[in-house]
Amino acid sequence: MTKNYFYDSFFSHLNTLFRIAAMENATKTQQYILKISELIRYKTTREEQLLPVKDEMRAVENFIDIFKMRFEDCFNITFDIAPEALNYYIPHYTLMTFVENALYHGLEMREDTKTLIINAGKTEMGLSFEIIDNGRGFDPDRYLKASDSTAPYGSISSTVERLSSYYHHPQIVTIVSSNKGTSVFITIPL
Repeated sequence: MTKNYFYDSFFSHLNTLFRIAAMENATKTQQYILKISELIRYKTTREEQLLPVKDEMRAVENFIDIFKMRFEDCFNITFDIAPEALNYYIPHYTLMTFVENALYHGLEMREDTKTLIINAGKTEMGLSFEIIDNGRGFDPDRYLKASDSTAPYGSISSTVERLSSYYHHPQIVTIVSSNKGTSVFITIPL
């Protein structure tokens, strides 16, 4: 069975679920299915590509919308994205890796208000991104020093390695974390 056959079959099933939700007038379920479908398509069809920051941000916003459907009112998100940053190209899944980790590992178990801040802009150093959460934190050295070529695509270690290799610079990503949250700083040379 080929990869394309699997994806075609999978998306066919999602389309069926979407139509059932439409027949049942379940608009929230329809939105959820549509966003999941877009997210899976984004993650699986653009590996190893460069794409505009605006495309990566669209995927990030889509992913956050899915997360917000689960946690509703106890989730605060702030975006501060400089318009000039949106048209620069970055490797696929650069921001998504850290947003996914912030949501699933940092914020998901938090019982009070979950906060996520995403900033992007152009500085003297290059294209700068910050992903900040008030989650439970983690030991970044464990993930950054565990250089493992078998790490799955989209993991912290594989993303850091991929960015360092692509830009020929060892310090593209800096992570500061404590039990009060995590801040990820990414600087892409221009």
